[in-house]
Amino acid sequence: MIQQVSFNDLKEIAPISDKTPTIHIPLPSIRSIGTNKDLYLLQEENQSLISMTILFRNNTIIEQPGLKKLATKLIGRGTNKRNAQEISEQFDFLGASYSFSSNFETFAVNLSSLKQHFEQCLEILFDSLLHSTFSDSEIQKVKKEMDADLLFRDSDPDSLCGLAFSSSFYKGHYYAKPFGGFSASLIGYQQDELKKVYDSILQNSTVDVFITGTIENELLERMNKNYFSLLSSQSLEIQPVFVNSTNQRHSVIAHKDQSKQVVIKVGQNGIAPTHPDSPAMNMLISLFGGSILGRLSLLLREQKGYTYGAYAAISAKSVASEIVAYTSVGNEYIEDTLVSIFTEWERLKNEPIEAEELLRTKQYLLGSYSRLMETPQKLLSMFVKLVQQNLPMEYPLQLIEYYGNLDVNTLNYIKQQHIQPDALTIGLCADSSIIADTVKKLTTLEYYQGDPK
Repeated sequence: MIQQVSFNDLKEIAPISDKTPTIHIPLPSIRSIGTNKDLYLLQEENQSLISMTILFRNNTIIEQPGLKKLATKLIGRGTNKRNAQEISEQFDFLGASYSFSSNFETFAVNLSSLKQHFEQCLEILFDSLLHSTFSDSEIQKVKKEMDADLLFRDSDPDSLCGLAFSSSFYKGHYYAKPFGGFSASLIGYQQDELKKVYDSILQNSTVDVFITGTIENELLERMNKNYFSLLSSQSLEIQPVFVNSTNQRHSVIAHKDQSKQVVIKVGQNGIAPTHPDSPAMNMLISLFGGSILGRLSLLLREQKGYTYGAYAAISAKSVASEIVAYTSVGNEYIEDTLVSIFTEWERLKNEPIEAEELLRTKQYLLGSYSRLMETPQKLLSMFVKLVQQNLPMEYPLQLIEYYGNLDVNTLNYIKQQHIQPDALTIGLCADSSIIADTVKKLTTLEYYQGDPK
């Protein structure tokens, strides 16, 4: 029989300490490999793998829903030298993994292979990256794949809740529409539009290259001469930052017929990662709902038993930031759950944080932080994220020092400046016929329209 562990038991197992742990974070060397183009290199001795990410930060935002995602999914689906199957089979034969990923502002190329095969993999990768042909047959295949993904997304309560939240929170901004688009919009996109997006990414982006592994200078010189020099890189144009201007609580429901539960996402404006208060706010939101020991989980899961989990996080996009809380509960608990979340948001702003709660959160956050650096590949991802957020490579070390020195007086002052309990956006996915009247008692209400067919 499994013995249940209480919160007090956990505190005895891991007693609270005010000592900041020593966390070693290796930093990459940074060198220029061309105009507006940098290489971030982390030499990892005795590594048999070389891992690489090429990050394109776009100067041209493609706002049509799904167009950029469709275009970037077609990269690697055939060139004049290789068809899609041959590209996949050749990477498999070499034991390599590769991927292309994108969002509104970035496009990333990822490759990982054994060192002895890396240059062969680079040749295949750059052929795919620079010479994709966008054949009509592959366009139709990818459209079908994306349409299947959209059918799943538009039937999944968590996804629908997120879509509803974004449609209201980012109203008037391109973030209001899903990056993956809608089935109706995908149908109309033609080869010439897709090639224009492809050309724009390659010709109108700032490019950075990130590599980890054991790499000699001779190999680096060949890689730069034969491959990285082929990439055009422009200076980055900073996009205007979005700030939600709402001054009241308002909800948006994505209807899910006969749903027995409600998926909930509640959010307000966050702050940019480069803001001086960002580290303190990360600590505060971790205290609020960063783990099962956060306030939301202790209230909604442990005390009230409404849900399996209730969490909060800061979600930093390229030109916006959200402080969000999310959970799911049975229909019968919706009113008390929303009231509880609102009350906790108000308490977060108005009640002083106690020293023990801050120490417990520091201990959790610093312990979790070290897991971000368990492998060279995780380190590589962290470096990419730092560049995306315009932060220095030394930022993780600065963050650890900041957390160690953060006191309750500073945290209590900073939270007063940024927590906005009266200006919350609430995204919901539920059977609106069951919960709408309850929600209207607490907030204004609108309905998510979904695919504009």
